[in-house]
Amino acid sequence: EIFAFDLSDSSIGYIRSAAAACERGGDKAHRDAELLVGLVFNEVMENIGFYRESEKADRNDDRHINAIEQYINANVFNKITMKDLSRHIFLSTRQISRIIFAEYGCSLSQLVKSKKLDAAEMLIMNTDIVISAVASQVNIGSDNYFYAVFKQKYGMSPLQYRKKYKKSSENDNENI
Repeated sequence: EIFAFDLSDSSIGYIRSAAAACERGGDKAHRDAELLVGLVFNEVMENIGFYRESEKADRNDDRHINAIEQYINANVFNKITMKDLSRHIFLSTRQISRIIFAEYGCSLSQLVKSKKLDAAEMLIMNTDIVISAVASQVNIGSDNYFYAVFKQKYGMSPLQYRKKYKKSSENDNENI
């Protein structure tokens, strides 16, 4: 059986971006291309009736959530703006805001800050990088702002967190 249908503008954009990523080369470009091809594949599957109608809206949001997550995770050490995200995943800023709020109950800036703090936590727990360098690397703001938001999320300063984690990690290693 042959199926004929028009691809959406966003899928056409995904295909173009995937082709451009392949031309650029590199691991990140190939991961981006794989994601984009996956998004097009989902649209094709929807158009041939593979998914039930009730699943279509959920599947669209799921694929967009995945694209949003991947973009944020890939750029966690950079400044992330709604405009850049919108251009990258071919959705309007309004659609992105709706999807993020529905999934996470917060704004993009709150989600990005949380992801950046998670990255900072991993650096603090797994490296000996000085805290001010961690603050600079995750690019949240000034050192004072970083310390304040870290303490707000984790209940202690970054240095206290490191000391507590290193101590419990050393004890775990001794028990092995």
